[in-house]
This record gives sequence, C-alpha cells and structure tokens, in this order.
Amino acid sequence: MKKGMLGAAFCWVFIHVARYIHHPVPLLNGYLTDILAVPVIAQLCLWATRRFVLRNPEYTYPFWYYLFMAGYLSIVFEWILPHWSSRYTSDAWDAVAYFAGALICMRWQARRPFNNTKKSAEDQCPIRKASGPSRLDDTISPSCPLSYNC
Repeated sequence: MKKGMLGAAFCWVFIHVARYIHHPVPLLNGYLTDILAVPVIAQLCLWATRRFVLRNPEYTYPFWYYLFMAGYLSIVFEWILPHWSSRYTSDAWDAVAYFAGALICMRWQARRPFNNTKKSAEDQCPIRKASGPSRLDDTISPSCPLSYNC
C-alpha cells in the first residue's frame, strides 16, 4: 500500500478513536471520515484482491467499482441503518462525501504508472513465461487458466 493510503487509514482510525474517548477533533470529525471511507475500503480490498485472489500486483479495479462502493455505503449508512437504529442519522452530505472520496480514489488510481502502459501477451501470460514463446504467438490459447490472451 502507498503512503497516502496508509496516512488516510491512520487519519480515519485517529478520528474514530478520538470519538470513542469523547474528544472529537472538530475540523476532522465532520465529513473527512466519509470522504476517506471509500479510498480506505477500496485500497484494502484492492490489496487483498491483488495478493490473494488474482496474485497480480498490477491489477486495478474498473472505475465503476468505486462508484458501486460509494453507492453501497450511501444506501446502507444513509438510508437503511437510520431506519433500523437511532444511533445512525441520515445526511445527504455524507453520501456526497462518499462519492467525493470515490472520485478522489479513482483519480489517484488513474495516476498509477502501470495503468498507462500496455504489456504484451508474452509479458502477461504465466504459461508463456514458463514455457517460452510458441509457434502460435498470434492465436489465443484456450489453455491459459488466467484468461490472458496467450
């Protein structure tokens, strides 16, 4: 994870600990946690996806994933939970903050250098790396287990 996301996660934890001990920080307590929610959740999910699911450190989520996360958080925390518990309050500005966080996260993710570079099929395919180039370099092999065009 990058330093920016670690800083955001630390800030989020700090704000919640301050709330828990009944010493909220006025400038940070408002909407900053809502803005940071999507980037922190998305980065943790992306790290787990890269590390354990796909085992591909260069994988990135499509932009609509971030919009889905913001929409999901908005529906759950601003519509459903306030109807079930008096602890939660509905605030439309929180939903705006979730989507602002998603846009920040998408913008940050788009600046990643590997998003703009195209790799050849030979560089992407683990089968081709292990076995070397084949005579059928221009065809798509159905035997590639990771759905690479190799």
